[in-house]
Amino acid sequence: MLKKKSKIISTIIVLIMLICLRFALGDYLKVKENKKPLFVIASKKRVDNQKIFYGIGYKVVECYLDNTFHIGFYNMKNRCPFNSIDDFIITDENEICASALEFIYEDENYKYYFPCLKSNTVFIEFADGQRVSVNQILNNPSLFPITIYEIIKKDPDLFYKEEK
Repeated sequence: MLKKKSKIISTIIVLIMLICLRFALGDYLKVKENKKPLFVIASKKRVDNQKIFYGIGYKVVECYLDNTFHIGFYNMKNRCPFNSIDDFIITDENEICASALEFIYEDENYKYYFPCLKSNTVFIEFADGQRVSVNQILNNPSLFPITIYEIIKKDPDLFYKEEK
């Protein structure tokens, strides 16, 4: 009786693994033909020149600038091209964040806030591969080539702006 249960459980596990492998292989073949994958879930992460999809054990990245797809494990690096050497992308790694205005920056006329607590999860990635949090960039303007205005131009919904 115990041997029969063990065999049934083993069979079920092997079937699940085969189904997952079929999904991954199907998406791999679609991506190689530069088509949208089928067996994935679109991420809610905001990345401005790409869309990320997650499958079981892999991810697929759709690049908007050159209309290509890339497939790899979850730790795959960004493979999408930039517009120019000075270009950058904004990545919000936060799926869900606590609802509260988080002060981030102030200029002569306005105070800027994140709409929720996420200063440690929003990053700027430069064309040379350097990845820095928005918080670091805004607190060290002499070290980085971009300003809050360039970030807002690229992603107007990233900050909440309030007059002083």
